[in-house]
Amino acid sequence: SYANLLTLFASYDVILIVLNYMLIPRAIAQPYVLAVVLEVHYGSPLLTCFHSVSFMVSYAILITHFIYRYWIVTQFR
Repeated sequence: SYANLLTLFASYDVILIVLNYMLIPRAIAQPYVLAVVLEVHYGSPLLTCFHSVSFMVSYAILITHFIYRYWIVTQFR
């Protein structure tokens, strides 16, 4: 099951790379503010929102990965 988790994590990274290549995002960072702008002719607020949310899924997978590792380590103590 650990191999499946790593495969899921790597697959999502590939999807995120393709998404970034297609949408050409640009981040504008100021103190206390982060904005994402897409440089595509058919850009829309929905695409921008989808792109921003896609980064949160990556963090959720990473957190799941660390929780799983912690659970396995504490189980065999």
